[in-house]
This record gives sequence, structure tokens and C-alpha cells, in this order.
Amino acid sequence: MIELKHIRLFFQWVGILSLMACASGNNANHNNLAHLYQQEGVVLKPMFSIFQNSETEATITFQASSDQLLYKVDESDQFQARFSAHYEGYDNYEFETLLDSATILFTDTKKSQENKIFIRDFKLATGHIHQVNPVVKIVLTDLNRKLSYHNFLTLELGDGQNRQDFLLKSRTGRIRFMNHVMVNEKFILENNANAKNYIVRQYNRNFPIATPPYVESKDMQFKYDADKKFVVNSADTFSFAEPGFYHFQLNEQNKEGFTVYVFHDEYPFITHRNQMVEPLRYLTSQGEYDVLTSQNTPDSLKFQVDKFWLKSAGSVTKGKDLVRSYYNRIQDANIFFTSYLEGWKTDRGIVYAVLGPPSKVTRNLNTETWVYGNEVSSLEMIFTFVKVYNPFSENDFALAKLNKFRYPWGQAIDAWRHGTAYGLKEIIREQDERDQQIRMANPPYSWN
Repeated sequence: MIELKHIRLFFQWVGILSLMACASGNNANHNNLAHLYQQEGVVLKPMFSIFQNSETEATITFQASSDQLLYKVDESDQFQARFSAHYEGYDNYEFETLLDSATILFTDTKKSQENKIFIRDFKLATGHIHQVNPVVKIVLTDLNRKLSYHNFLTLELGDGQNRQDFLLKSRTGRIRFMNHVMVNEKFILENNANAKNYIVRQYNRNFPIATPPYVESKDMQFKYDADKKFVVNSADTFSFAEPGFYHFQLNEQNKEGFTVYVFHDEYPFITHRNQMVEPLRYLTSQGEYDVLTSQNTPDSLKFQVDKFWLKSAGSVTKGKDLVRSYYNRIQDANIFFTSYLEGWKTDRGIVYAVLGPPSKVTRNLNTETWVYGNEVSSLEMIFTFVKVYNPFSENDFALAKLNKFRYPWGQAIDAWRHGTAYGLKEIIREQDERDQQIRMANPPYSWN
């Protein structure tokens, strides 16, 4: 009844890879990184790769699509885009000490309005930097349209075999900007030490999905011992037939290295009926979820999934809209938050799936804070995610769980179950209503 084909898919490769996006003007608030987690209403959508090609230099590469820039006809009747990359290097997220800065101008020319993907890079001198994790502020500007994108990248210096000392490429030599691959997909992994061999640690583990923001997760001790360990020639072209994650190391003196994640073939997309079931755990009771996961045939599974969404939405048309909204968020969470497990299963993934993109995001070296709506509302929704040391991912964050989230979280789940794709608009309305009730119950003192 509710067909999977109605879920939005990103057919352009750059859309698949849009980890970071922004459509801000020159007066953008550079302290707010909310645009990183938005897919709608954005223009510039670059992706970045950092490669420490030597002890004294890093290469920052970015990729975008030509439809994200404004092309104007030049004197030779060709279409030309003009854009700049401005960077500033700082010793930390306090931005007190400027280490380096520069602006690089780029042009891109094409003969027709046909879209294409382009890649550019620039070099950053690091030999004079003594900090282990300096921060690079980057502003990309479409000079024709006068729109800018900004982000902060953290360099990882001084280790010798951390993830930035490796460069993931497709089998044709094109830089990969996300480090997950499909089963049996061929790829190349370069390193800056010209090492001849890699030690590969293979892990095939089942991890629990995230719990609600007021429920403490059960502590699970991760066993670093690999399920399999083998040595490969670094010049080979690799592919893996088994799902899991594969940790490449130059040596075993520490746990650092580069990790490649192997998920299902269409990842980060949700394209099969059975992939729609597990994310429903965020919206269902344990009993409802047990019924869904007990189905033994594709038809019975389809019936139960449709039954849940139709009951929630009240009609087929509204059900399709609800399905599209929810699973688009699941796909976006995979794009933004993938680490050693699928992005939607993470703490940031569950908040994003249920509440949608936040209105404000701030970041420092060890934390990321999300704000929904009014920061000073009596129904404030401020989530703090703490970065977890993880040799397999730089994208692993754990939520600081608080009991105060129980009530607003219940409101959000109830809205989904009654046909509303809950998000920022609903949050702001509820904050305004609650604050108005408090004001009415406590009128200001006045002289008679």
C-alpha cells in the first residue's frame, strides 16, 4: 500500500555524499553550524578530505557539483563559475591564536549547462604548527552568487598512522569523501609513509541501536581483539565480501589507523522493505516492534509496516508523506553520522530521526551542542554530545542523557504516531504555548 519508491532518493552522486551543506550569505553567523545537518533549502554542498601528505604539509580537497554554483556566460560563450576558498588556521576552538590564513581563487568552465562534479584542492603548511589538533576554519564563496559556506575541520598531526595519513580512493583513482563502501566494491587505500603492507583487523559485531535521550545506555565493553587479522599489499585493489568494518594499520604500536565500513549495498539509502523495520523501534512499543520483527515472509512484513504507518497517518496519502519524511531522516542520519555503525543507530541519529535538524549547532574539540528553538524556553531542548575516543571513527559522539527530555520526547513520539512529521516548527509552537501559559499563571506585579 505504501510503496518504498515514494521515499526521496538522491540520484546525483554529490547528493549521496552531501555531508556538509550551507546556503548562507556573507553575514552568516559562523558560530552556528546547523547548516551541516540540513538537506533542504541549501545551495553549496561541498565535501572535504584531509590528507597529511608529509610531516610539513596537508592537502585539503573538496568536491561539489556544478549545479551548486552560478555559472555566467564569458566572452567565449562558455559558462564560467568563480569561487574562492578562504582558510584560517587556529590552535584550538577558542580561535585565539591565528596560525595561518590565505584565500585561493578558483574558476570552473563548461560548454553547456550540463551538471558535473568537480574537485579542487589546496595545500596547507603544517611544519610550523606545534599543536596536535589545530582547527581550520574554511569559507567557500560563490563569487557570482555571493553566497558562502563555512565549516571547521580538525587536523590530526604528529601521530604518523592516524586516519589523515591515509587516502581512500575508488578503483579508478578518484578520492572517496566517505569511508564506507558496498559489499564487493573495489577501492584503493594510499598512505603517506609508502608502506608496502597493511595489517587489517576485521570486525563483524552487532551493536544495539541508540536509546531515548532520557534512558542511559548499557555500558558495553568493546573487545579490541579482531574477529580476523591478516596482512595485505598496500598497492593492491581491495574489496570485501563480508559486512563489517576493516581497520588498516601500518603497525600495531597503537590502535590508530584507517577504517573502512562495509554496510548493505545501497547504503546510506533505505531501499528494501526489511530495512524499514529496525528504525521503527524509535516510534514503537516493545510489543509492536516484536510483532514487526516476527514476520517470516516479505508479504507479512509489508502488511505490518503498512499497518503501522496507516494507523498513524489515517490515510494512504498522508501515510506516504509520513513515510517519506521519516525515512529521509534515517537516510540523512546515515550520511551525517556514520561511524563504526550506521548513522541512524547513533545518539545523534536518534535525535535527528525523531526531532529533525536542530536550529543551532555549536562545536568544540570534544563536544557538539544542538539547540531546538528557543534556548531560554521553559521547554528548552539542548542536547550535548560528547566526542568518544574511538580508533575506528572521528565521528563517534555520545549524548549526555537527562531525565528532563522524557516529557518533550514523549510529545514528539506521540505526534509521529498521530500523523505529524515532528520537527522544529512543532517544537517552537509548543515552547511558545508553554511559555505563554507560565506567563499567564504568573502575571507581573503592578501598582494599584
